[in-house]
Amino acid sequence: MVIDLIVSVMLVLLGAGGVVVLQRYSEPWEYRYLWLSYGAHALSAVVMILLTQYFFGGGDLLAYQKHGATYASLLRSDFSRHAWDFFLYVTGQIPRTYIPFQGTSTGAMIGLSTWLHILFFGSLYGKCMFITIMGFFSKFMIYKGFVMFFNRKLSFYILISCMLLPSTVFWTSGMLKEPMAMIGMGPLVYGTSLFIYGRKRLTSLVCIVVGGFIVSIFKAYILFPWVIAMAVCFYWHRQARSGKALKLVQTPLYMVIMLAISVGGVVLLGELFPRYSISSLSTEIGNLQVIGQRTSGGSNYMVSSAPARDSSTQLLMLPLGLFFSLFRPFIFEARNAALLLNALETTFFLFLWGRLLFVQGIRRTIRLILGTPGLMGGVLFVILFGAVVGIATTNIGTLSRYRIPMMPFYASVLLLLSYAPKMSSSSPNAR
Repeated sequence: MVIDLIVSVMLVLLGAGGVVVLQRYSEPWEYRYLWLSYGAHALSAVVMILLTQYFFGGGDLLAYQKHGATYASLLRSDFSRHAWDFFLYVTGQIPRTYIPFQGTSTGAMIGLSTWLHILFFGSLYGKCMFITIMGFFSKFMIYKGFVMFFNRKLSFYILISCMLLPSTVFWTSGMLKEPMAMIGMGPLVYGTSLFIYGRKRLTSLVCIVVGGFIVSIFKAYILFPWVIAMAVCFYWHRQARSGKALKLVQTPLYMVIMLAISVGGVVLLGELFPRYSISSLSTEIGNLQVIGQRTSGGSNYMVSSAPARDSSTQLLMLPLGLFFSLFRPFIFEARNAALLLNALETTFFLFLWGRLLFVQGIRRTIRLILGTPGLMGGVLFVILFGAVVGIATTNIGTLSRYRIPMMPFYASVLLLLSYAPKMSSSSPNAR
């Protein structure tokens, strides 16, 4: 317990120094929110461990800790022999020596836990605090990337959505796959935004490669909807600069180019990650539904009475999956503190939807989305990602975790459309 306290305090202090550095790249009004977000992340790391140990009765976090301790002993016994294998292990590659879960995202998490076990003297709190702090800085990059598409006056709404959304803070504050994927999302979003704006091309490519690589290790399927959404955003931005964003819909050439890039990107990703290729996606979703329906739980739900293994049935289920991702859990479905947190958040989103439909109206909302490349990309990513995650998940608690990559964009879109209708990409926030 003493080592947990020492390591955690040291990491928090080092992270605080990083926040001070971030202030150089921020406006004075942002300082208080950065510190508030940092404090919320640090607190959530502790709460996540305590809930897993004493409330949930176990979970992936403790399993990774157990395996990490076991393999850390093996690594210490003959470091020169096993170091390269565990490096391959943490990058999701197949090591020379057989290790269970090799070549999988679970194996990567165990490999990560092994290295962190040595680095932080076996401290579970140290591991989670380190990942949490890295996630905080990654969310800052998501914020700085996404805010490029909007007028500076709208930065507040995006900052809140990216760095202070309760579910995102909580579910990315532990040694789990989702927090690791979000660490990759930071440079991926920032690099993609720079690339779309044609700024700092070398920096943008490095960020895209690094961020995409990290995401591919832990949650490769995120990359598929991201590629499609950003291809659309790229060409929408090109037209918006000349004030012709709406004409993109009426220009077959641009539509063909966008479609070609999107399909080409998805096919290429399918070659790199066969498990999530178009030909394998239906099987993968069906398998996840089978596993979910075999696992009992108070917050389980079923999209259909039987697992859907064919693509045509799954396509019909996508709207329902998107509905689940956007609106569940409802407030009456909250059976514990974690679900209550998510239920309060989705209830607020329902309020924003109501305000959006009754105050802005459907027609004006669609016009705003079509006229703003950032909104167009964000909406498309949320729709594609949310629909698939919604039908592949059969537990509300798990759904709350799995949909985390889309939540900063979902919250940003709702807040911007509801409270900030005067959006413009003519005065970008890029630096």
